Amino acid sequence: WGTFRTDKDGNIKIPTVPPRSELLLDVSAAGYYPARVIVPTFESNVYTPLYLIERDKIDAVTKYFTKHPQSPLKGFVMGRVYNPETRVPKQDEELELSFRKGRALYIDALPNLNLRATTETGLFAFFNVEPSFRTVLRSGPKVGTLLNILPDYGQYIEIGRGGKKAL
Repeated sequence: WGTFRTDKDGNIKIPTVPPRSELLLDVSAAGYYPARVIVPTFESNVYTPLYLIERDKIDAVTKYFTKHPQSPLKGFVMGRVYNPETRVPKQDEELELSFRKGRALYIDALPNLNLRATTETGLFAFFNVEPSFRTVLRSGPKVGTLLNILPDYGQYIEIGRGGKKAL
């Protein structure tokens, strides 16, 4: 399909997208970790947010806080947990990453290795994750978010922000 550049607000428009399909987008920008997203398409306009994460910020966190710099052979996941009823960041949420020993790094004003759950920011991260399919699990009901961790890629996810919905 080619290469597309964002407008001044960071948006792209891809012309002639077939309806009822999916697009796999690889997104990159100088100074940021690349990211990948699958966008479902419909017969109307589709909006899918994707957040790129700055390399220098990850380098600082992994060097000074975790003491294990991010490896280019591994990926990472950062995100925020929301209360699905109020759609505000949720504190006291513990997260797990499948097939990984250890816990998430939780972030208040700064990353803090002593935190055992999210703070009022709802922020968390898993660094230096071996490339593979993984699931991020919340405490409580074990409903997970499936991710494809790629080497030297970063993923930012928001859990619960969409609110409560029924099928």
